[in-house]
Amino acid sequence: MRRLGLVALFCALPFWAYSQPADTPALSIQTLNRHIIGVFSNMQFAAYPYAAEQYLELLRAIPAAADTEDRHIACRHLRYMGMVMAADDPARPELDRLLSGSGGDIEVLVSWWHRQDPLPYSTFNERLQEHLTRIAFALEHYAHEDDERGFDDRGEIYVRLGAPARSKEIKIVSAGVWLNPYSARLPDNDFWVYRQIDKEAHYLFVRTSRRKPYRIATAEDLIPRELVASRRRIGLLLPILEEIFAQLALAHPHYGTTYDALNGYLNVPGYSGSTNSAYQFVRRLVDKMRLDEDFYDRNRNQIVPTAFTNTLGGAEYLAPALRWARFLEPEGQTRIELYWGLSSDALAPSRSLLRRLEREGHRPTARYLVTFSVSKRDARFKTQEIDTRHYSVSTTLGNNLRAQSWTTVST
Repeated sequence: MRRLGLVALFCALPFWAYSQPADTPALSIQTLNRHIIGVFSNMQFAAYPYAAEQYLELLRAIPAAADTEDRHIACRHLRYMGMVMAADDPARPELDRLLSGSGGDIEVLVSWWHRQDPLPYSTFNERLQEHLTRIAFALEHYAHEDDERGFDDRGEIYVRLGAPARSKEIKIVSAGVWLNPYSARLPDNDFWVYRQIDKEAHYLFVRTSRRKPYRIATAEDLIPRELVASRRRIGLLLPILEEIFAQLALAHPHYGTTYDALNGYLNVPGYSGSTNSAYQFVRRLVDKMRLDEDFYDRNRNQIVPTAFTNTLGGAEYLAPALRWARFLEPEGQTRIELYWGLSSDALAPSRSLLRRLEREGHRPTARYLVTFSVSKRDARFKTQEIDTRHYSVSTTLGNNLRAQSWTTVST
C-alpha cells in the first residue's frame, strides 16, 4: 500500500500559478546555482517556483558531483541548510554525513524541505523560496570572498532569521569626544535587534579592519584596546565608554545598567576623576560587562530559534476542532474521514491585527471566508493532490460553523 500523508490547512491567501518549463537535460551544479541565485538576486518573482525546483535538483546532483567547483558549491548549500536545521532534527545525521563526505541519503534532505512547506495546499514551497531569497541577499550584501560560506556572520544570521526589526551603527557623535587629542574612532560595526522574535535576539557585529569580515562580537570589541590598557589615557576612555553605552542602551535595554553606572560615576557631585580611581572603575566595569555578555549569550542560544520564517507574515493562528479516523476498505484502499468545526468567536481578529487592518483602510466585518484545504503527500512529503473548499461564516448572531466532514480515499 502506498504511504499517504494528509494535511488540513485553514487560511485565506492569494494563489499564484506558474508553468514549469518542459523537461531539459540535466544541468551541472554550477549552472543550476547560477540560475537559482540569479533569479532570487534579481527578484524575478514569476520564476521563483521553478528556481526552487531547480534547487532540489541541485541537491539531488550532490552525490555524483565530481568537478571541484561543483563540490565547492554543493558544500556551501549543505552548510546553508545546516544554518536553518536544528541540531536534534532527525535529518541532521544525513546532512552531517554529506558534509563530511562519508555518504548520506540526499533524499532525506529533499524530504526535509518538503516538510518545511508552511502551506502544502499551494503549488510551491514558500519556506524554500524564502531561504533562497535570503541566501541571494546575503551573498550580495554581506559577501566576503575569504569566508567558506561566501559571506560574513551577518549573512549567516540573515539566512537564519531574516531582516532585523532594527539595525544601528554605534559611532562617536559627541563633539566633546571628537575634540579630544586622541582620534576617537570606533571599529566598523552593525547592531541588529529582532524584536519580532524575542527580546534576547540581538547581535552586535564588528570588523577590526576593512579586509576582515564582520563577526559576532561583544560591546568590549567596540572599545579601543590601547585606551583600556593605558592608565595615562583613562580620562579619554571614560567619555568614549559613555558615548558607546548611551547608544547601546537606546538600542537595547540590556546595556542600560552599564550606561547608568558610567553616567553615575561621571556625574557624581565632587567627582575628581583621579587616574587611579578611574582606572579601577573601568576595570571593574569591563569585568562585569564580560559576565553580563556571557549571560546574555547563553540566554540567546537557548531562546532564539535556529531559524525564523516570515512566510505567513502577520497572519494569526486559527485552531479549529479537528478529528479524523482511518479505515481499511475491502478493496485494500484507505479511507480517511475528517470532521471539523469552528467557533465564530475564533474568527475575530486580535486588537493589534484589527488596528493594523484599520490603518490599511479595511473596515470591520461580520462575515468571513474560511478556506479549508486537504493536501495528500507521498512518502517523501511532496504534495501530490490538493482539494479546497470555501465556507462563508457570519458572526452576526454568534453562531458556530456547524461540524463539517470530508472523506478521501487513497490506493
